[in-house]
Amino acid sequence: MQERCDRFPHPEWLETVASFPWSGVYTSAIDTICLKAFRTTSWRELQSIYDSETLNPSDPRNRHRLHCTFLFGCVNQDDKNKRPPLNEDELDVRYSVANALARRLPELITPFGTLVIEGYAGDLDWFSPQKLTPVIQSLNQAQVHIFSANEAIKQNSRIARRVQEGKVILHDENLAVYLLRVQEAGYVTLGEPPEKEEYGRRITLEEKSLTVPLNLWNQVSRSATILDDMILLEPPHIGENKLYSEFRAFLAESSNRPIWSGYARGFAFKRTFESHLQEIVTKRLKSNELQDEPVILCGQSGTGKSIALGHLAYSIRKEKKYPVLFIEHRSKLPLSSDLDTFCKWAEDLGASAVLIIWDGMVEQEQYYELTKRLSSRGRKVVVVGSCYAETVKKINFVEAPASLRNVSPRREGIDEISGFIAFVEKFASSSSVDLRKLSEHGGHRFLVALYRLLPPTKSQIRAGLAKEVKYAEQDSSKPSLGKVASQTTFATAFLKGGLITEDQLLPSEDLVIDGEEITLLQKLIRLVMVPGRFGINLPLEILMRAINTGAITDFVSLIKRLKTDIVQWYEDAHGNLEIGARHQIEAQEISKSLLGSAKAEVDCARDILLNIREKGNFNGETEISFAVSLIRSMGPKGRDANYFAPYFREIAEILRKLREDYSVQNPSLMLQEATLLTERVQRQRRNASLILSKEERIELLDRAENVLRIALDQVGLDKKNRGMRSYLLVELASVLGTKFTTLKEIQNYEESLPFLKQAQEAAFEALSLNSENYYPIDVLLWTSRELLSDKSIDIGVRTEIEANVYHVFTLAESEEYFPDQQERFQKLRLQIGELVGSNELTEEAFQALLAMESSAGYYLRAYAIVKNILFTSSLTDDNIQACERAVDYLKEHWEKINQDSRSLYLLLKVWWLSKAKENLFAGEKNCFI
Repeated sequence: MQERCDRFPHPEWLETVASFPWSGVYTSAIDTICLKAFRTTSWRELQSIYDSETLNPSDPRNRHRLHCTFLFGCVNQDDKNKRPPLNEDELDVRYSVANALARRLPELITPFGTLVIEGYAGDLDWFSPQKLTPVIQSLNQAQVHIFSANEAIKQNSRIARRVQEGKVILHDENLAVYLLRVQEAGYVTLGEPPEKEEYGRRITLEEKSLTVPLNLWNQVSRSATILDDMILLEPPHIGENKLYSEFRAFLAESSNRPIWSGYARGFAFKRTFESHLQEIVTKRLKSNELQDEPVILCGQSGTGKSIALGHLAYSIRKEKKYPVLFIEHRSKLPLSSDLDTFCKWAEDLGASAVLIIWDGMVEQEQYYELTKRLSSRGRKVVVVGSCYAETVKKINFVEAPASLRNVSPRREGIDEISGFIAFVEKFASSSSVDLRKLSEHGGHRFLVALYRLLPPTKSQIRAGLAKEVKYAEQDSSKPSLGKVASQTTFATAFLKGGLITEDQLLPSEDLVIDGEEITLLQKLIRLVMVPGRFGINLPLEILMRAINTGAITDFVSLIKRLKTDIVQWYEDAHGNLEIGARHQIEAQEISKSLLGSAKAEVDCARDILLNIREKGNFNGETEISFAVSLIRSMGPKGRDANYFAPYFREIAEILRKLREDYSVQNPSLMLQEATLLTERVQRQRRNASLILSKEERIELLDRAENVLRIALDQVGLDKKNRGMRSYLLVELASVLGTKFTTLKEIQNYEESLPFLKQAQEAAFEALSLNSENYYPIDVLLWTSRELLSDKSIDIGVRTEIEANVYHVFTLAESEEYFPDQQERFQKLRLQIGELVGSNELTEEAFQALLAMESSAGYYLRAYAIVKNILFTSSLTDDNIQACERAVDYLKEHWEKINQDSRSLYLLLKVWWLSKAKENLFAGEKNCFI
């Protein structure tokens, strides 16, 4: 059959249909003829889906990587699960697969999309109306259009009922004819990619023009935006009113994603810190050295960091010297492999360096880790990131001050207040008076001046936003005065082509049932604002599940009745839709005004998190990433950790329920669950006012240990899971260490010692999986400190732990940790140094270790020989002789130490010192591979 398909040409009408930039294709056909037609466009690649288990794409609506789903398999496949059924029994089995695939359609289409059906055979089709209509029932009115509708289809009772309900619209004409007609009318352009531009994706560097290959573009686009020459095109001239409108839109939306045309129009006000930032970045791009540190822009929310980073990306790209990648703030972290692939491609074609700007607002270590990973592969790259942290006194940190700089007439310097007023007057002259009054009253905060001329005090901001939300909620109970057509290409084309009316885009009945709509809108706003306060947008699929009461299905109508843009929706390059707050600062104030407490926000988070789905939906990976980002923001590492701390246990309970009741058993979420439980106990030790009984503390730690062991069993020993396994082991070590300290406080320490041993074993295993991970080192040191601080500890146990500590110091010496980690390491090192002192290993301690069958005594005696020279950069002859003595001592006792990793590592290190006269791997950074 496949050979016959290869010989048959695809029909001309199908080629016309295929020339439209579809977001996805579903077919009940089993041949490959349709694939031929869709491959005729050069800007698109195809990815086939044959069953619901083997492929769940993260970009299901990607119009450049079109996913073609074969409901009943395809003749080009040999696998029984992917080929067509060959008999009735196989067909019965395949029906369940087809139904599972079809159930994805409502989430794939969303309330903003359109389902277009052509060539449907009705009752003669394997996917009969009986199986199709449940899918249609899940969609809104006028979302389904069936073309080439013959009499059999029109008379089908199931389809007829859906037509009567307004969910299905039937068309006599062929879809290809309709597309050609609307193209003639100028509503669509067939054969062009969605961007309506030549799909060559060019990047000009100096005099050279590089074309990004399609497969590379699609791969990198999963993680970052490639700034090609299109963003440098001069925008068309527009009138004054339109210019003002776009200026306001630029201010409102730039905190979520860059509006590149706004930079071209000069909408970005350049703050004083930006010159310093660009100077640092330009210097690093010109440098011939590999960069081992990122450049980090830090500051509070609303200080203009996102606009500044977008401006930096645009300015550097405009110089046409370096390729630029821009990573927006999103739940899903970028894949370093995607970025590395692009950097290598650019370097191979002559790029001297690549600029990666990541407006992630994540922990500093994420930027350091990315920089280190890329530089270790020899990539000449400069990474620029953003974070909330206070300014660190290092040359790679730049602060974005919260206030506009105000300079008195008697002093020299740049007056940002006056400069900003003059800047705004170019686009909104009527606002200058308000801005001048604002500056006179001390309203120097950049957000206040920049974002829609908000009032100068926080209380006024909150009150104003609360009034806007209250208006949106109240006004929504009134009948809609105007109905706006869907913004999708097809719906607009249908409307303009006269095939549907504006009324058909919304339900005919009013969506007011005893005030139910008001309740839904209030819930919608709160659900959006809780993640929005952290700068996180909510995936549309999760929001739809969270507000689905069964009484109102028209989500589009609900959004339209808000009567305000305080809630906005965003679409990425792959067609994934998210709902978010207009601005993070506004979301923070709205949350405080409408919810008023951490408990209320946690309740909203519960509604969101319990609607996360991992399997059986297209967007599983994105939803898990969103959930992790939200929990981390509310958890112990979040900026508002103290605010949410009393409810860490409740948040962990939500994750338990999600895991046990909804079968979302994801290791990343399990890690967060355990972290929240452990932190609840650790805060008890730091704050005596938090009362937890002995039983409660042990119960929480037992729960944390149990969930981590389940997660470890799930990830297994697969090499691809080494990173996740390392993080899980670190958290397990922390849980066991906390259990050790807890038991030590409430009963005899001997009963707690097994947990200390297990904690350190888990930490060492985590370190073996990822030697660059600081956290195992941290756990090893603080658990050791807890034991060494007790003078009554058995001398053998104490000495064994001292050996571990010295081994950790030796291991850590060869790594370069991030600034805050380095600071904590040195602090712990000092504390332990004071506890250990400079006492030599006594014979009594040595014999005690031998009685324990421990080789730590041999390690400590060898370590004592070289402890003063292990970390020196240059060695004297006496130092080299000391190294040789240590080597001889360890070799002499080889039978005792050959299974001890501490002694073996020390032997390698001192042997190397005795031969090379410098530390192991010294000067590694100066080597290029």
